[in-house]
Amino acid sequence: QGLRFPFFAIEFKAAGSTRGDLWVATNQCAGASSACLSAIDQLIASLREYTQRVDNLCYCIAVDNNTAQLYISWREDDLNYYLQQAEAFLLWSPEHFRNFRKQVRNILDWGKDARLQQIRDALDIILTENR
Repeated sequence: QGLRFPFFAIEFKAAGSTRGDLWVATNQCAGASSACLSAIDQLIASLREYTQRVDNLCYCIAVDNNTAQLYISWREDDLNYYLQQAEAFLLWSPEHFRNFRKQVRNILDWGKDARLQQIRDALDIILTENR
């Protein structure tokens, strides 16, 4: 399916008896992150010699019934993808839940403001170049 937020993926797995569900969600986050990063790489490649900066990073969250793990993903040297856990939240803890909500809102704000502006600027350059 298409990406609604090409900078932020969330994978939810209900905790079962195997306890591997969060691991599965994390692996799916890695796949979704690589799709987001590949899309940005295509945009960056289209810019050619222009120095317009587009951050090649994205966020993802792996969630089960009790825990949310926030990851950041990026690509370096056009070769390697990286996925690093930034934080983990216990969803049953009011303090953790508030912090989790704050992080999600910050990511969404970044995506609709700074990130979106970078992409708009890059698309304007590509459009001008192709005229």
